[in-house]
Amino acid sequence: MTEQSTTSPTGKASDRQPVKASVFRKVWPVLAVLGVTVVLFMALMMFKQPPEKKPQVKSGYLVETIQVFPEDVQLQVESQGVVRPKRQITLVAEVSGKIQQVAENFAPGATFSAGEVLIQIDPADYEVAVQRAQANVANAKAKLELEQAKSKVALQDWKKYGKKGKPSPLVLNLPQVASAKAALAAAQADLKKALRDLEKTRIRAPFDGIVLQKNADIGQFVTPGANLGSIANSDVAEVRLPLTDEELAMLELPKLLNSPHQPVRFAVELPLPETLAKEQWQGIARRVEAQREASTLLNYLAVEINDPFSLLEENPAEPLKLNTFLQARIPGKTLHRVFRIDRALLLRGDEVNIYKPDNTLEIRPVHVLYRDRQYAYVDRGLKPGERIIVTPIVSPYNGMKLRLAEESSSSPSTETQQTPEKKSTDTKTSADSLASRHASGAAA
Repeated sequence: MTEQSTTSPTGKASDRQPVKASVFRKVWPVLAVLGVTVVLFMALMMFKQPPEKKPQVKSGYLVETIQVFPEDVQLQVESQGVVRPKRQITLVAEVSGKIQQVAENFAPGATFSAGEVLIQIDPADYEVAVQRAQANVANAKAKLELEQAKSKVALQDWKKYGKKGKPSPLVLNLPQVASAKAALAAAQADLKKALRDLEKTRIRAPFDGIVLQKNADIGQFVTPGANLGSIANSDVAEVRLPLTDEELAMLELPKLLNSPHQPVRFAVELPLPETLAKEQWQGIARRVEAQREASTLLNYLAVEINDPFSLLEENPAEPLKLNTFLQARIPGKTLHRVFRIDRALLLRGDEVNIYKPDNTLEIRPVHVLYRDRQYAYVDRGLKPGERIIVTPIVSPYNGMKLRLAEESSSSPSTETQQTPEKKSTDTKTSADSLASRHASGAAA
């Protein structure tokens, strides 16, 4: 028993030594790898060079500009109006009767000539009335001749029998002669009325024109005042153009009115194209109406368009329809040495964003002499060659740092530059392009 108790601790110690050796053999490769990794990392950190430090450059707001120059501009005042006939009447019957005949061209849209019979009312009753009136005239003439003969015989008898003194009118049958003359005049008046009534059975066109509406046809019985249709003249149409006081002041009325050399041009498109073809409609300004429109207080310029339906062979324009809504461009005054800029470039209070040579922003007030639908014409506040910023800026302020879009890219310049040789078209910056630039400017 004593030997067993002394030998068992020694046996347990000898069993643990092989276990420790086995664990060490498994762990030491991992420790070796970690050690090598730490040594390599420390070596790399010792030989690593610090990054080169560059000075930070503060960039400005990316913008696009246009360069503006003064020019002479003839204003084109824009307005709009509806085509109306210069003369439009309603045909009415002046006598009663049954319609016997209607002209083939008495139909909506058909044209006719002055004096042409459009409607014929049955003339039979009126022809009978003319014959009766002619008979009454013949009877009255015979009675007058009889009374005049009696008067002549009475005067001869007075002289034949040697009666003294002057015979009285009754002796000479003068009252009967006067009554016969009055009866003849009445009969002649009745004949004249009968002839007029007969003529009224033929309803004639008072001018060259076109039929707008037809309200009667063959076989219809009409009475005086019956509406037979409406017609309008075809040689001239009229357009009334509303103008504000400012727009009216931009017109040289003495040169404009009744001048074929200053035509008012019309088109249907909105907005009006920059140039209108010769085939488009042209009109001549005739007058400025004497009173304003009561509700709007606008002035009205009356313009006439010759041959609106293109009935003449030498007229190349398309036929116009009445009640067509037209856009008009009226030639106005010539403005000398003004800057023409897009209205979208104007800020509140008639200010513009100027790109200064030191790459900063200047908000500058300008004086707008006149503005139309697309452009503003500035006569004070700008200098030749200055650059106006076309890129929208959300919160601009004076002195704001800027940079040009063409300087930040190696691609061809996107700047639109206006030169004196390209005055008329190169300054145009459309509202659509400005809207697209607004999005790119906001992103920048």
